[in-house]
Amino acid sequence: MVRRIRISLLAAIVCLATSGCQLTRGSLDVTPLTDDLANHLKTHVDAVVRRAGGTPAEPDVVPTGATEPEMTAQAIEAVYGPPTIIPGAGYSQGTSSASSPNAALNSATPWQGDTPEEEIRGGGLALPMVGNVPDMARRLLPPIPLWPGKQDGQTDAQARAAAKSALKTLIDAAQAEVDRLTPEGRTDADRQLYIRQHVYLRLASMLDERPQDALAPIPGLSDVEKEFWQNVFWAAISYFDNESMPEPAERATQTIARLDDAIRNLQPLAQLSLEHLALCRHISNFGVYEPFEKNEFNPGQKGLLYVEVKNFTSRPSQLGRQRTLLKSTITIQQDSPDGKIMKQIHVAPTEDLCRSLRRDYFQSYAFAIPRTLPLGRYTLTLTVTDLLSQKTASESLQLTVR
Repeated sequence: MVRRIRISLLAAIVCLATSGCQLTRGSLDVTPLTDDLANHLKTHVDAVVRRAGGTPAEPDVVPTGATEPEMTAQAIEAVYGPPTIIPGAGYSQGTSSASSPNAALNSATPWQGDTPEEEIRGGGLALPMVGNVPDMARRLLPPIPLWPGKQDGQTDAQARAAAKSALKTLIDAAQAEVDRLTPEGRTDADRQLYIRQHVYLRLASMLDERPQDALAPIPGLSDVEKEFWQNVFWAAISYFDNESMPEPAERATQTIARLDDAIRNLQPLAQLSLEHLALCRHISNFGVYEPFEKNEFNPGQKGLLYVEVKNFTSRPSQLGRQRTLLKSTITIQQDSPDGKIMKQIHVAPTEDLCRSLRRDYFQSYAFAIPRTLPLGRYTLTLTVTDLLSQKTASESLQLTVR
């Protein structure tokens, strides 16, 4: 039985090779197959042959002039001639060595052989192996030109020129993709794709040492988004600009400045957030406060509430100062899923005027535990609304009235 299957399998492979497909060749010590697996394999072979424009072979066909023991890869080629490669077919960018039948193939990068002589570069077809039996499943892909690295006999200058040529090909392809897209996508994913392709193009321009192209504003975006990406790329360019800024400390300073600008550009698009909500005995400044050891209070006991605000909006006032305007609400309710609201305190809007943009901002509130609260556990929730951007955020903590 195994003997007949071997003949059928070899004949099918021969027919596939003569129809225009080249398979990875391995040893003829084929892993024994069951009838079902052999039939399944032949079905895939026939399908590939038909797509290649050939005619599937009849079962148990042995080439004229060759006996079963002579059915080696060399005998097949002597009878039918060398196989024809289908450009771009298969999973890798080259044909694997017969001495490495268990090589893992990858669709993105050339397979690296077990020895330097087995490294694969260039076009062609290579199929993954299953116990020395070629897997017939494949995809037809256009060949991807890959720069093979420095070749034997090349000078460093020649290798750099080849790399630059490959980079230009990449930039041209990225530019063609960008020209095809528009910022007015049907969905948020479409818009993100548009922005991402522009970002990739600018990264490639940085690799090509063309900072003016990397800093070009992305068309179709809002002003804050344009400035965000310009500052991101400007930060990266500053980090590596050792010609105009030879001192590392100066480069680091400029990079930090650009990243700070990028953060401020993106803040209007971010959510308002509250951090480090705490009931305190004393508050001095941003990050300098003394919280209670336990949030346990007597009815009528006084305390201070501290919170840090992130991603707030500041706008220039008529006096030229940066103006921030926040409104707050303190809610105390029973500590249960459907807890009843026991007290709600509305705090008047708080205006802050500063000569420069604030990086650190906190709010403090003085209040007393209501004397009417029954003993028990409660949830205190602080809700802050940024009146300049109309964004709202909330944060909660637990307290006990004893």
